[in-house]
Amino acid sequence: MTLFAIRDDDTSAWTEPGHLESVYRELWDHGVPVSLSVIPESVEPFHLGDPERFYQRLEKKPLRENQGLVDCLRPLIRAGKADVMLHGFDHVYAVGRSRRSPYRPATKEWMEELRSDTPGARLDWLGECKWKDAARLSGEIERGKAYLEAVLDCEVRVFVPPSNQISAGGVKAVAANRMNLSGLMGRGFDRPLSASYARAYARRWLFRITHGRPFPRVLDLGTHKELAAHSLTRAADYDSLRRSLEFCHHDGAPFVVAVAAKHGLVCYDPTSRLSKLLDSGKK
Repeated sequence: MTLFAIRDDDTSAWTEPGHLESVYRELWDHGVPVSLSVIPESVEPFHLGDPERFYQRLEKKPLRENQGLVDCLRPLIRAGKADVMLHGFDHVYAVGRSRRSPYRPATKEWMEELRSDTPGARLDWLGECKWKDAARLSGEIERGKAYLEAVLDCEVRVFVPPSNQISAGGVKAVAANRMNLSGLMGRGFDRPLSASYARAYARRWLFRITHGRPFPRVLDLGTHKELAAHSLTRAADYDSLRRSLEFCHHDGAPFVVAVAAKHGLVCYDPTSRLSKLLDSGKK
C-alpha cells in the first residue's frame, strides 16, 4: 500500500483563510489531511512564482496577526485535517549574480539593480536556511517551533527548509529541536558528519545511480529522519512525476507531493499526514 502525503508550502500571516479553504475544502470534507508548511514571522512576498518580477519587503508579520487564519487552522488541526510543519522563520531570500558575488536580501531595490545590471541573466537564489549562519538558525528554529506550537496549539514535528535548501548547521538545529526533515541531503556533505549520515548518504546515492530517481523511503540519519518530496509546480515534469508516483505505488513506498495552495491538486488515495509518515520511519 502506498502512503501519500500532501505538503503545502508557504502558509503565513499573509495567507487568506479563504484561499486555503477554496483549494482544500473538498479534500477536508472527505477526511483527507493536508500538511501545511507554516512560516512563523513571514516577510511579504510579491509576484510569487515569477522569478523575473519577484521581490520581498523585509518587515515581518507574525502569524498571530492574522487571527482569521489562526481561527481557521486550529479546528482543522484538532480534527486531524491539517498537520503543521515549521517552514523556516521569515522566508527571506538572499540573491546574487553568482556564488562569487555579494548576496543581499531580495528587496525591490536590490532586485531592480541586479536585473538592470544583468538583464536576462540567471540569478543565484539562496533560501534562508542556506545563507543564515548556524547560530542564527539555531535560535530562529527554536523560537519558530515554540511560536507555532503556542499560537496553533499543536505539536510541530517536521521542518521544511525554504526552497528545500539547508546547511549542516541548520540540520543540527532541526535535530536539536526533535524534528524530522521534509527533504533529502544533497550531493555535497551538507549534514553533520556521523556514521548514520555516511550510511544514509551511500544508500541514497546508490539508489539514485541505480534507479535514476530520488530515494523513495524514509532515511534515518540517527539524529533525525528525512523523506523526499516531489514538487508539483509550473516547472514540474509531469511525466516524471507520474512515473515516480507509479514507482512508489508498485514498490509500496511513501510519496509526498509538495505544492502551493494556489495551484490546487487532485488527491491520490490512501493518504497520511507527513509527520506520521516520518515518525513511522517506513524504510
